[in-house]
Amino acid sequence: MTLKTQVAKLANKEMDRREFLKYSGVILLGVVGITGLMRIMTSFGGDSATVNGATRRNYYGSSQFGK
Repeated sequence: MTLKTQVAKLANKEMDRREFLKYSGVILLGVVGITGLMRIMTSFGGDSATVNGATRRNYYGSSQFGK
C-alpha cells in the first residue's frame, strides 16, 4: 500500500472522537518524534533563564535600571 492510499483509507473511515484523537496522537508523535515532544513540553517554562548556574527570572522590572 502506498502512503496516498493509506491516507485516503484513513480519511474515509468513520470514527468516533476517541479513535480520532488516538490516530492524531500517533501521527503527531510520528512527525515530531519523542525527543521533539519532550523538548516542546520542557520549553513551556520560558519565564526564567539560567545564567552562570543561577536562575534568573525574565519579567518586567527584574533587572537593574541601565544594565
